[in-house]
Order: sequence, then structure tokens, then C-alpha cells
Amino acid sequence: MARQQLVEVDNDLFLWSEESEAEDDRDEAAALQRKMFNIQYLSRHRWKTLSKSDVKASRLDSNERISAKEVLEALRRIPNKHWKNNGRANVRPDGVEYIDSITLGLVSCQSTLGRPLPSKATHSYKNLTRMLLRFFKQSIEEQTSRYGCRGIVCTSIQLNRNYAAREHVDGNNVGPSWIIGLGDWTAGGQLFVEDPEGGERHVLTCDIPGRAVRE
Repeated sequence: MARQQLVEVDNDLFLWSEESEAEDDRDEAAALQRKMFNIQYLSRHRWKTLSKSDVKASRLDSNERISAKEVLEALRRIPNKHWKNNGRANVRPDGVEYIDSITLGLVSCQSTLGRPLPSKATHSYKNLTRMLLRFFKQSIEEQTSRYGCRGIVCTSIQLNRNYAAREHVDGNNVGPSWIIGLGDWTAGGQLFVEDPEGGERHVLTCDIPGRAVRE
């Protein structure tokens, strides 16, 4: 399957395929079914009304630098009901039914039949998505040369609020993940990243399917 990315062009968001899908289209019936589903899915959400809490489009008309404070203010305007997520079972703490989590950009889940397509939240918060892409570009691209990156391109933006994810392994990550913390929290921030050559030992508090189990 062609790698897809979420990009901003002329103040709009588009899906961009890195390569042709011709090699995947040997089964014409399956290819047609896939394309029809993609069209139907995108059509259902294309006319979805922007949330009243979305960033004003006029803010993105200028080239003025976007600050972390401005991003935090935009995130705080999102209503609590839009944060509630009963998915992502691999990160939800034990006994917790909902977490505060929003995915902008591409998702691959049951509602998309496992195909990478824009999330519903992306259509509701189109301008916020654009703001975050621009914020990442101006804030991170200055540092990417040390990692051998030539630019910031991403497929998805994961927003998390007010919960401590349990140990897990992201199954579909490709390339580096960039993380930024915003807010005035007083606890949290204990991040453990697996490293086969690391010098510290971490005892799991839960099993990680397919990777590791507690001792």
C-alpha cells in the first residue's frame, strides 16, 4: 500500500500518497472496492460542520509565529465531551473506561476498515490541525538537521490530556515520534522508552501483548 501523509497546501488539508498504488491493484475488484469505500468515508465527513471551539481560520491567514501558549489556549477550548475516548485499549489504565484523547490526521481503525483515513475529529477541528502542523514545523524543523531529517512530515497527531498511559508499544509507528508537553501540571512525566542497550531496568506493571510480560 502507498504510504499516505497529511499535508497542508494553500491553507487546506490533503492526503498525499508517496507512490503509486498500481502494484497493489492486481485485483481490480478489490482495488475498486477499496477506492469506493475511501470516497464514501471522506464524503460522509467532508460536510461535517467545524466545531465552534475550532481555531479561527483568520488566525492562520498570517505568517505570524504560533506560540506554545496559543496552542495551549486552543486545546483548552475543546469541550470535555470531545475529549472522551473509549478506544485505545492498549494505553487505558486498568479499570478506566474513558480517557481524554483525540487523534487528528490519519487513523486506521474499525470504522475505516483498517484503512488509513482522516479521523472524524480532523474534520471538526480542521483549523486546529493546521495550527498544530504549522507549530510543529516552526518549532521542530529548526532542530531536525541533527537527526538527519530534512523536514517535518507526519501522518497523525495524538492529543492526550490528564491521564497516565500504561506501558504499551505503538504498533503502527514509522519514523521518529515528536512529543511536547503543555500545561501547568504538578505530577507526571515519568516516560520510559525501551532501549536494548539502555543502562536502567524497568519492571512492567502490566503485560504488553506480543512483546513482554510481567515477571
